[in-house]
Amino acid sequence: MTYRDVSPSPRTSSAGQDEPLSTAFSVDEIMLIVRRQWYVVAACVAVAVAIAVGYILTATPVYTSSAEVVVSGPDTSVISDIAGTTGEPVKDEDILTYIEIIRSDRIIGRALAKIEFDLSVHDRVAYASGEPGLFERFLSARASDGASETKGGGAASAAEQLVSVKDNVTARRVGRTNVISVSYDDTDPVRATALVKAIADSFVEDHAQKKVQSAETSSAWLQGRIEELRAKVLAADTAVQNFRAENALLETNGQLVSDQALGNVNKQLLDAEAATAQARAKYERVTDIIASGDTNAVIVDALDSSLITTLRKEYLEASKRQSEISAQLGPEHLQAVKLRAEMAEYSRLMFEELRRIEDSYKNELAVAQARENSLRQAVEQASGVTSQSNQVMVQLRELERESQVYRSIYESMLSRLQEVNQQAALPVVVAELVNEPQLPAGPSHPKKPLILGLAFLLGGAVGAAAGAMRELRDVSYKNGDLVKSDLRLRFLGYAPVIVGDMGTDLADRVRAGSDSRPHVVYTDHTGQFAVKHPLSQFAETIRSCRLATEKREGAAAGAVVVGIVSSLPGEGKTTISANYANSLASAGYKTLLVDADLRRPGLTQLAVRDATAGLHEVLRNEATLGEAVLTDPETGLLMLPSFAAKANPSDRNLDHRLIGPFLAKAREHFDYIVVDLPPLAPVIDARSIAPSVDQFLFVVEWGVTSRKVIKTLVEAEREVFSKCSGVLLNKTDLGRMKYYAYYGSVEYYRNTYNSYYVKN
Repeated sequence: MTYRDVSPSPRTSSAGQDEPLSTAFSVDEIMLIVRRQWYVVAACVAVAVAIAVGYILTATPVYTSSAEVVVSGPDTSVISDIAGTTGEPVKDEDILTYIEIIRSDRIIGRALAKIEFDLSVHDRVAYASGEPGLFERFLSARASDGASETKGGGAASAAEQLVSVKDNVTARRVGRTNVISVSYDDTDPVRATALVKAIADSFVEDHAQKKVQSAETSSAWLQGRIEELRAKVLAADTAVQNFRAENALLETNGQLVSDQALGNVNKQLLDAEAATAQARAKYERVTDIIASGDTNAVIVDALDSSLITTLRKEYLEASKRQSEISAQLGPEHLQAVKLRAEMAEYSRLMFEELRRIEDSYKNELAVAQARENSLRQAVEQASGVTSQSNQVMVQLRELERESQVYRSIYESMLSRLQEVNQQAALPVVVAELVNEPQLPAGPSHPKKPLILGLAFLLGGAVGAAAGAMRELRDVSYKNGDLVKSDLRLRFLGYAPVIVGDMGTDLADRVRAGSDSRPHVVYTDHTGQFAVKHPLSQFAETIRSCRLATEKREGAAAGAVVVGIVSSLPGEGKTTISANYANSLASAGYKTLLVDADLRRPGLTQLAVRDATAGLHEVLRNEATLGEAVLTDPETGLLMLPSFAAKANPSDRNLDHRLIGPFLAKAREHFDYIVVDLPPLAPVIDARSIAPSVDQFLFVVEWGVTSRKVIKTLVEAEREVFSKCSGVLLNKTDLGRMKYYAYYGSVEYYRNTYNSYYVKN
């Protein structure tokens, strides 16, 4: 009888195909991980806190005193307006410059000179290491012992003091303001306060001195420059006037006389050209009208002539009457002919008048052209004179520009000199001390809360990482639900770790037999634990294995052959085989237990090895089954041992051609045949005899065997696991199993039914 759990699981689709494993953790899984790994996190936190406490206890306390200095920024006061300051904020690069000035050798040297600072050898060692511990204190003591050999009894030189102090001076900007915070770290709080105040005062004084020195230097330079520019301006003006006199360049209203004359003639020439163009247009229009002979065009250019106006009026009246008579009496009527003759006469008279006007326009055009030619000649003569003047004017303008440049620079320098003198005389504050340094109330280093907090966080992070690594590396089976979902096999239960004892003396147990057959005498009680402790959880799991493999009604006659297998050596399958077979025998079933592991016959080693024949001899017909089996006098179990030392290396593999007939013949004499087989991973013996085995029990060591190995074997050994009746987890640590029990699982409620079991 075989059993396969085919119920859908989170890892199996309805079609029976494997689905990708989910990487999400449920709340229950997270809580179980925390329960399993909390002590790792706690240990790491404890170690980190201990290291931090040791560091705090051994570190030298350092005191920090600070002062604040403000540099010039936005200023809308009356003094600022008078001084000519811009009132703009100090730039970021200026603040950085001030910070570097504060930490400069000049400022710190002045501060040291103010307070007559002296740094001892011990302090130099402390400063060099920042916050010394025991090792640094030892170096400090050694340095102090040898200080008497140095000049001045161990006093630090000025250069050493400057370097040591500079390393402990800090200057930073306060937010986005113009305030600079200056701080100093020292092992002496009084000395720290005095020195930081001296540094701040030195910076303010240095800043004020620099301002005065800068104003004096600028004023002196400007005065010298102004004298030079004054001389250059006078020389340039003199050169301009001399050049005008030499070249007779007369000007009125800032313009040369020749240029003014040329401008007037040009203007007259333009007027003459316009008059000529107008006269030519009139003349050409009248000429076109006369050439065309069109009386309708006469009115446009003859409006100013009264004669043409009268003639055209008469012409139109005659044309009107002629049209009426022609319409009433016909075009050949005498009156119509007469009217047409009048119209022809009127037309002749109009064109004669137009020819007279044409002659008048022609005369006007000739006069205009003569005036234009005359003016053009005058312009050409004036242009020649102006061209010569322009060449001279280029040189004059160059001299004037040079004079103007010198004059502009001269005026700018005069204005800047007045501003510098004014600003130097006004009491404008550029930098001042706004917050006096206070005596430190306590040490600033080591920062005990910060160090302890960081140690706690760092220890927790390391512990969490270590716990996560332990969880990732823990890939064994510790839960029955996981066995069923991963392997899709029936889970039979947990077999706790058992410890056997010698109990009755081996000699007494051998003499306990009632017949002359060699007896099974176990070296301890682990092989009969389920029989000796029938109310234990181990025995309950063995009974679950019996129930899973029992023979059902309607099954074929003969014994049920059950193979006990595991993945790797050492998982306890031999102990399970012995207890399972003894449990069957004690229940009244005629049972044969076969040690089929010819390479490492652990089942034979569990019993007293007083037999002379075993499985190898029976398969080779060197002994009969009756001669080779051992009898357990307490349960009536028959065991067929194996002796690996007697077999050749080539004979230490199970031959299915021999084991098959042997098991078929043995079925006739027993109810159950339990075969303790070699592990599946190293050898193929179990696969070899799988056709002769009815059912298999798969033993997995709890918390040890890799799930990957087991799943690989389940997929590879299909002949074996197609007949697998179930899986049991052996060597279960019941104390640790609670850390792997999900809420609502059977294992979660173990404490509620634990009273049903009797402890070993």
